[in-house]
Amino acid sequence: MNKRMSKLLPSVLIVLFVIGYLITAYLTLDVTSRRVPVLTGFVTLALLAIDILRNVTAGDGTSVPAVVNEPATRGREVTAILFVAGGVAGIYLIGFLVAIPLYLIASIAYLGAQPIRVAVTVAIIASLSIYLIFDLALAYQLFPGIFFS
Repeated sequence: MNKRMSKLLPSVLIVLFVIGYLITAYLTLDVTSRRVPVLTGFVTLALLAIDILRNVTAGDGTSVPAVVNEPATRGREVTAILFVAGGVAGIYLIGFLVAIPLYLIASIAYLGAQPIRVAVTVAIIASLSIYLIFDLALAYQLFPGIFFS
């Protein structure tokens, strides 16, 4: 398998998974319940299309440096997975509208090494967007968490 195909494989596999997810939502859910899976599925497909297009139109990849320090990369991967696990636990315990901004601030500031001002700005915009899309536009009440139920 050449370098370009190996870069496309994860995105293509995720596309297949999302298509299966959308088909399952259409076949098993009623019209109201399938709004969220359809919205998230199509947004994900759009982002994957951008990623695939970026990889296809990229050069031969020689300008991208190879992984220099594999153990350090694995450590960052483990940290990223732990951040996601913490975000999921936060959603379960304190709900979407509290956990998502906290997760975004922590991950952008720590993992992304961005200024806290950038992290807070992104968290506010994302939280407001989530509230407007799900609570107002879709009339879909987000899970408040077991502490706020």
